[in-house]
Amino acid sequence: MTDLETAIHDALQSRAEAVAIRHTTPLARRRRWVAPALAAALVIALVAITLAVLHHKPAATTPATRTSSFVGYRWRLVSIDDSQGHLTLPASTKAAVAFGSRAKMTGSDTVNTLSAHYRIVASGYAPDGMTVSGTGFAGAVTAALKRTLGAVGSCFSSPQAGSKPPATTPVRASVSGTRLVLHTSYGVLTFVRAGPAPSR
Repeated sequence: MTDLETAIHDALQSRAEAVAIRHTTPLARRRRWVAPALAAALVIALVAITLAVLHHKPAATTPATRTSSFVGYRWRLVSIDDSQGHLTLPASTKAAVAFGSRAKMTGSDTVNTLSAHYRIVASGYAPDGMTVSGTGFAGAVTAALKRTLGAVGSCFSSPQAGSKPPATTPVRASVSGTRLVLHTSYGVLTFVRAGPAPSR
């Protein structure tokens, strides 16, 4: 074989080997795309699951809804924790607050009838526009009664000290079962559920 023939032979041999490799290329390509395709399908499935979970997330997880579970009920005051310490009130105590569904709260401090408007905030509620009407009281004003009057009054209006005009400080509220705990400007007040709030 001449050098020219040898070169042509080598070129043809090389071309034949290249053609043989090409026959296996689709299979190799198919194998090469299997892993990325599976990964893309997995990512799409995870995104779809995440969107479904977010779409069906209950609104009850928002703080305003959690704390507004006191609305619609009347709550009887059972204990006071203030600057004087802890005071447990007897079951016969009539001190109570009620949160109506029309943004109006009412209550009694055992001497006066109180009312105010309120609005739900993230931590609890903000009272506004307290009105007081006396029911009449005769007898000694004990230390326990003074504390009860101050505690119940703070549920309806808690002005911020030094504000001109007075600004309302929101009352922190949390419900656990049949108990309501309010953090007012007076102290920490614990109530028990005592029935539905008045309809008016």
